[in-house]
Amino acid sequence: MKKIVLCNCQGYSFAGVSFLVRHYPLVEHLDLERTFFLTDNDIFELSKSLGSITYIYLSYCHRLTSVTFDTVVRNCRVLNVIIMAGTNAGAEALETDVVPNLGVKILNLSHNRLMGNGVIANYVSVFPNLEMLNLSDCVKITEDGIVEVLKRCSRIRHLEISRCGLIENLLIDFELPKLEVLCARGLIIDDDGLTIIGKRCPRLQKLDVSACMEVTAKGVKEVVAYCKEIREIKLRSCTKFSYDVIPWMLLSRLSLKTIVLPSASFLWIFPHECHSVARNYYWLLTHRRG
Repeated sequence: MKKIVLCNCQGYSFAGVSFLVRHYPLVEHLDLERTFFLTDNDIFELSKSLGSITYIYLSYCHRLTSVTFDTVVRNCRVLNVIIMAGTNAGAEALETDVVPNLGVKILNLSHNRLMGNGVIANYVSVFPNLEMLNLSDCVKITEDGIVEVLKRCSRIRHLEISRCGLIENLLIDFELPKLEVLCARGLIIDDDGLTIIGKRCPRLQKLDVSACMEVTAKGVKEVVAYCKEIREIKLRSCTKFSYDVIPWMLLSRLSLKTIVLPSASFLWIFPHECHSVARNYYWLLTHRRG
């Protein structure tokens, strides 16, 4: 057996989990989401039998702390994916003797409300090949913390920082050549911030700035102008955005296929034919609903 999935299950104890892990030492995928009884010591004991684990999911196990994160990083050396959303990790940094883990590509630490700038920078420093990072709802992290993370993780392709209320504009003075997806819902990003994103993220394909209330058409145009591979822009609840710029967006960037409009409860999908419609400024009249 290569996969153990016990998320949202009831009626079992640590003894049962331990039995499975010990009897199937080649398990690669372990999902224990919402296993509320798990403690740091439990994970330490399990880690002794998780030498083959590549994917571990421990989200919303509220008793787990930074000790568990340290244990997983030290003892599970072939990991590719660590999902620890909604735990109590983040209060303490890793010890300095932790050996970098070259295999981890995906790290989800969202909803860890104890996580601050210094700790997250310390955490990601042991994953030099990290490609996807989710820090959404980590309310203590500021823009300085995110900038430091991006300096240490030059291979990041997918970044989620939604609802990190202390993050305003990302004052990045270096290029992020590999970033393709940026999810930044509910931040205090304005047009100047979007201009920086456009200039520093030339390969950006998907941008979600929904509920960023200071975003206007001016900033969105900067993203479209600089990001030659942009395919999707989500602007839900961006009430200052003007619909008049949509034809220009479509004509200027043929790669752009999807826009979520501020008042829309659905996705607008733009096939190639819509670019000719935009050329006559007819799109808005014929496709805008209610």
